[in-house]
Amino acid sequence: MHSGFATRHLCVLTLICAGVMAAAPQFQQTGSLEGEVRPSEQALGLTVEIFDTSRRMVVDRTATSLSGQFLFRNLQLGDYQVRVTDAQGNVVSQEFVRVSGSMDHVSLQLPERRTDRPPQGTVSVQQLGRIKIPKAARKEFDKGVAAAGKSDSEGAIKHYRKALEIAPDYMEAHTNIAVRLLESQQTQEAVQHLERAVELDPGSSLAFTNLAAAYMLLQRLPEAERAARQAERLDPASARARYMLGLALANLRQTAEALRYLNTVVDEIPRARLALAQLMVDADKREEAVDQLRKYIASRDVRDRDKATSWLATLEAPQGESAGAPGNIRASNGGH
Repeated sequence: MHSGFATRHLCVLTLICAGVMAAAPQFQQTGSLEGEVRPSEQALGLTVEIFDTSRRMVVDRTATSLSGQFLFRNLQLGDYQVRVTDAQGNVVSQEFVRVSGSMDHVSLQLPERRTDRPPQGTVSVQQLGRIKIPKAARKEFDKGVAAAGKSDSEGAIKHYRKALEIAPDYMEAHTNIAVRLLESQQTQEAVQHLERAVELDPGSSLAFTNLAAAYMLLQRLPEAERAARQAERLDPASARARYMLGLALANLRQTAEALRYLNTVVDEIPRARLALAQLMVDADKREEAVDQLRKYIASRDVRDRDKATSWLATLEAPQGESAGAPGNIRASNGGH
């Protein structure tokens, strides 16, 4: 399977996108769609969204249940695309369905897990099963996942620490605690855990992506570029890896290559348009920057919409006024 789905809920630095729901017009016949994501043990933490192919828009979005099931109600009759997305908004499974007015059903199959080939012939000890995680450590890890699901970073960190006390080489615990430490602005410690995670599993694109994001926060840009390149090399299909590589390259003023990577992810990660806008401003291409900001504002990502709107107003003001971006948009890694 895609390397972003590591065993037992490996965490990522998330890109949260607000759901969009369209109410059915009054007096218009509607239908419902139920379904499940299989295998259900891999479905926790994923999102299912339904895309109206005629109106070209996402009309509803929901998290999967523990059993992988989901339900959409009050859908206008017609053709839809049902998508399963991960925390970054990457589509990992999709099916086309027709809502006919009754309770329609769809089943979405997640890609088969795959073991990425580690670099230089190194094999992950956990992938080979040489490290057996004690039951007590797994129990603490699961408690950490549950706490994180309730936005309790402090509680999650506490349980992940206990898991690592029992099993110091528990790769997933190193990655998950790092994400929560980054949320708590404990970046240096987070980097230590992520560096250990990639030592334990040098074939994990996700771990290298998270490490690149942490390096970005510390302005360790050459290291961020190396980590992001390794993440992209391990999983070229990962939008998150390409986004992080584009950001690192933009900060290193390697503009041409940065543009190439960032332009490939604007649909999956709308915030890439903010970095593209900054690159356009730096190149004195005001109209192109304005276009990127307008497209970002129209996207589903709402976190930086106010900042982008303010910046757009500045760019559209008379030429004598400053066109610089408010805040540090260029170096933003999208993780918080």
